[in-house]
Amino acid sequence: MLLRFARRYWVLLPIVVSTATQCSESPRGVLPTQIVSVEIRLVSQPAPEPPSTTGEQFVYQDCLTGIGLRNTVVPSWRNGEVVALNEKGMNVFTYTFRDVPIDLALTILVRDVNECRRDSKSGGSVITGVTANGVALERLVPGTRVLTFVVSLDGTVLSPFN
Repeated sequence: MLLRFARRYWVLLPIVVSTATQCSESPRGVLPTQIVSVEIRLVSQPAPEPPSTTGEQFVYQDCLTGIGLRNTVVPSWRNGEVVALNEKGMNVFTYTFRDVPIDLALTILVRDVNECRRDSKSGGSVITGVTANGVALERLVPGTRVLTFVVSLDGTVLSPFN
């Protein structure tokens, strides 16, 4: 009986000791990812609303409803969370993320009300006029309208395919 009782503790002891060590001392996995701040900026190009007498008006309204009637960004590191961009000036929208992981290929989907006006079938997603920390984002995930980038520890934005 005593031997069975002791065996249970010998199984649990390494697990408890392993969880009690610091990550920098533990050989388990990789160190936690470091994070930096990144400002996403959209310079939106104004566009007129489609005429209400055409069928395009219905598609336009669906597009606006789909993006939540405002300019937004969907960052990959936030698991599909939709974040509203803040208007900083005439047709300039920004949001500063303070939780961006470094040295990983990241993606963002940027949606613009004006893009719904130009091309209602695009779902409002834009691929031009978007910067991250002042660097124009021009790389796309192939076959999509999703922008991709990598950010380094000092906040420098790089193309993941260079």
